Amino acid sequence: MQTRKGIILNLDPDLAARLQRAADARRETARGLARELLERGLQQESRSSQARTILASLTPREQEVALLTLRGCTNREIAASLYISTETVKTHVRHVLEKFGATSKADLRLRLRRLDLGGSTRPS
Repeated sequence: MQTRKGIILNLDPDLAARLQRAADARRETARGLARELLERGLQQESRSSQARTILASLTPREQEVALLTLRGCTNREIAASLYISTETVKTHVRHVLEKFGATSKADLRLRLRRLDLGGSTRPS
């Protein structure tokens, strides 16, 4: 329901109680904490949406390289897995990093993990 001052949320009683306990522990109002949590959640959703758009814009090969990077594979392992040279892997990694605005493969892994793509463990 929307009013002149904003939106009124009807919370499940258990969720409302948990929110109140968390607010009490932080010595702030439940309303203030709810606002902060909603703001953070919406920011995270916006970042995730952007990342999903970028992921969809990658070429199929870049997507494969990105997924193997997420799994923690080295460039050499990626090259062997995809039957391409390590120099080609480096080129694909560089393109993926640029598209995501990531500064390193570790930074890329963090960004990809936020998308919850699975495959975050190293292949055996």
